[in-house]
Amino acid sequence: DRPQFGLSLADIIYEYYTEEGATRFSAIYYGQDAELVAPIRSARFFDMQLVQMYDSVFVFGSAYYLLRNRLFNADFAERLIIEGSSWLPAVQRYDPNRRNYLSVDTAALQSVLEKNFINNERQDLSGMYFSSAVPQGGEAVAQFYVRYSSAIYNRWDYDPASGKYLRFEDTENDTTGGQNEVYEQLTDALNDESIAADNVVMVLVQHEIRDPSAGTEVVDMQLLGRGDAYIARDGQVYKVQWQRQQPGDVLSLVDADGEPFPFKPGQTWFEIMSRGTRVQNALQSWRFTFVADW
Repeated sequence: DRPQFGLSLADIIYEYYTEEGATRFSAIYYGQDAELVAPIRSARFFDMQLVQMYDSVFVFGSAYYLLRNRLFNADFAERLIIEGSSWLPAVQRYDPNRRNYLSVDTAALQSVLEKNFINNERQDLSGMYFSSAVPQGGEAVAQFYVRYSSAIYNRWDYDPASGKYLRFEDTENDTTGGQNEVYEQLTDALNDESIAADNVVMVLVQHEIRDPSAGTEVVDMQLLGRGDAYIARDGQVYKVQWQRQQPGDVLSLVDADGEPFPFKPGQTWFEIMSRGTRVQNALQSWRFTFVADW
């Protein structure tokens, strides 16, 4: 459901493939609160890695039974928040135009966590390296496309005035492979701000079917080890490597020599894509097309 509430206030957002061509957003709030984050949807296997990486509290609405069992048997089970009276008024239903969204107020959540004896102190998230200096070796790119399927595709336009990438979303299905894509700019329903990011990172990782007997795609991906990635910042695109050696490590980037590659200070949006993603580049325009590799 678009536009979402509260995305502009998140520090980090992950977009990843779920099933049948669809994607899901997971938003991480660290530096500032949002009085309304919605709609909150069901969990996916990939979310477990985010909880481990960021030592986070995880607010979600139910889960596929195999995943639900794994979540509530994990060592972070006390930090799982699912709809219920214990979490009122921070987690409750919001009903714009009879949509009946599950929502959270991240500021109100703090007192509810304290009442339930859950530690939510600021975590040590060392691992991401930041620098405002523009790295050498990039290629100027004013616009790039990220296509997951005929139904889910997006475009990022670099705005030199703000130094950010503005996000545009699909408005119609496109079965032509990209010839008839139609976009509109994505805004935050909470404050009408344009959805923008200082860094957009395409992370290429192996995907797999978790439960072949489920009757629908139950997709997971293991974000451990190292692999190809591309980062867009300051109007430039760089080919780098992502790495994460242990479950508790934060996802970081390194250059060809294995040295830390800097994120620009600000908001980062990760596009989790398949290892077989097709990368096409033209003058000032790149395209990343998700290719199923399971």
